[in-house]
Amino acid sequence: MIKMRIASVMVGAAISIMSGQPGLAQTFTPGEIVKATVYGEVTDVQVVKQDASGVCVLLKDWQDGTFKPGGANRYLQPSELTRVGGGGAAGGGVTPAQAAQPQDVRGAAAELSGTGPLSKQQILDYLRANVGTGGSHPRKDAVNASVVAAIKKRGVNFKCDWQDLPEFMKVGGMPIVRYAIQDNYGAPVSAQWLIGPWELQFTNATGFYASRESASKKGFVSIEKGNTYIWKIEADDPPEKWIEGKWREATPEEMKYQGGPGIVLLNGEQQWDWIVHKDMTAHSGDWINVADISTRQVIRSGIRKLN
Repeated sequence: MIKMRIASVMVGAAISIMSGQPGLAQTFTPGEIVKATVYGEVTDVQVVKQDASGVCVLLKDWQDGTFKPGGANRYLQPSELTRVGGGGAAGGGVTPAQAAQPQDVRGAAAELSGTGPLSKQQILDYLRANVGTGGSHPRKDAVNASVVAAIKKRGVNFKCDWQDLPEFMKVGGMPIVRYAIQDNYGAPVSAQWLIGPWELQFTNATGFYASRESASKKGFVSIEKGNTYIWKIEADDPPEKWIEGKWREATPEEMKYQGGPGIVLLNGEQQWDWIVHKDMTAHSGDWINVADISTRQVIRSGIRKLN
């Protein structure tokens, strides 16, 4: 009788595991797409493997939203995953780790998905809630990539300098966060903002953004609707020397750490392609930067021409 009861319990347990009853371990297949709560939002993740530590899942690339081999990944428990279509474990809207955090910290972290320029405190709170250390952390790269994506989308309402670095590093911030902060002061502009004539000047700066010190006056560039432009290179160039060309939209990769729109002037000065975007370092007025797209070492800064 005892042997029969033991056998019955073992069979029942096996059937329960195979059927995926709540509370029991569930098996996931490598390559399977499931849903999980990541950084406060329910999203698709791809199963990499399942072992004693849990289920290793691949996160979507923060730039184009696709799964890339070798991309950011993290371990989750089977109970935190939900099969697409409702099967499998029910992870819920908040993971156990998030539920263990104080409510005000989780609320601050979720604000990265809101609107309007981000504050310094919002970014620090998000990093503290999701990394919280200046040392190694399995989610550090992915969390920092999410912060950069949010900064590019929303902009920031503060300027960052070297004195702020220890504060960001202490909670898990990487250099890419500082680069994004520096390149995205203020809310992103619309593509229409770039249209119109801009008075240009040359600068000897060797960075991506122009310094207006030691600058000499140049001509102008007029960015027209319909993907055309007119470029007067030198201040005294006659009309027959002006360049009339085409422009295209800049890709996210070409924009580097800056959000908002950018365009590429095709076959411009010296027959180079030049990238144009808002100068986010300007303290007042409408300024753009025009840089050779290959090296970013030759830069023209421009101010909107009002008459």
